[in-house]
Amino acid sequence: MVLTFIFPGARCPEVESQGIFEEVKLISRELKLNEYEAVADAEDISESGLKKLQDKKNKTKIERYQERKALLQQRYGVEVTTILVWRDDDGWYPQLRLHYFMTLGRELLPARDAATAKMQIEAGENAIWKPDFNRSLLLAKVLMLEDLNIRYFLTPGVMFRGSDAASLKLKQVAVENRYIIKNYLGISVSEGMTPMAIVHTLLDKLGVSLSYVGRLGSRGKRERVYEFVEPKDGRDEIFTKWLNLYIPDQPTQSINQFIASPCVHN
Repeated sequence: MVLTFIFPGARCPEVESQGIFEEVKLISRELKLNEYEAVADAEDISESGLKKLQDKKNKTKIERYQERKALLQQRYGVEVTTILVWRDDDGWYPQLRLHYFMTLGRELLPARDAATAKMQIEAGENAIWKPDFNRSLLLAKVLMLEDLNIRYFLTPGVMFRGSDAASLKLKQVAVENRYIIKNYLGISVSEGMTPMAIVHTLLDKLGVSLSYVGRLGSRGKRERVYEFVEPKDGRDEIFTKWLNLYIPDQPTQSINQFIASPCVHN
């Protein structure tokens, strides 16, 4: 569709290009949604069926949908819905995994990283690229977030402000370690950022955020206040499923089951 301005029959290239761009984006979203629905509606297959599909070179569209659905079932352990497929495509898994190992699965993290390291070393015949190897290990990321006291900001019922001692301390530690944070978490922190901006940036790595409550304080000193509200996105059910994968008598085997599935990307 071409819009005309000023003179009849005259075209504005910028408006025309923007219209085409928006139309392409809309079509792309519709195609993606159709694909997500197709994956969620795909026929369930067995583990042996999945293995056959993974070994197959030329797959039909239906087979690709079946394969992805099976991998998502392995990854999350819950029913695969259109929303779950969309969230996974949007990078939800790394956020959930970091949140899980920082909270409910914290005690399992050393074993998980040890199993990951062993698996990568064996797969690479002792020749692995160190940066990728370091990024695949989650313990350093979790320890960094713990040093920043980010779990405090996951406490329901607490009002958070930039002037709070915990917020100011977090900014201080984050700025002092901004290069390490950039290397391991992939986010940028600067002196010019407010404490709450840094908190929001860090929480985004877990796929959670603080909710804006309002402004408190006397006139001229009013300050934005936030609180943490538990996300209602189904992650609790997923975390429980993941925790149940751990077998106390067979820790290495159960940890490997959790991290070594082909659908798991470090």
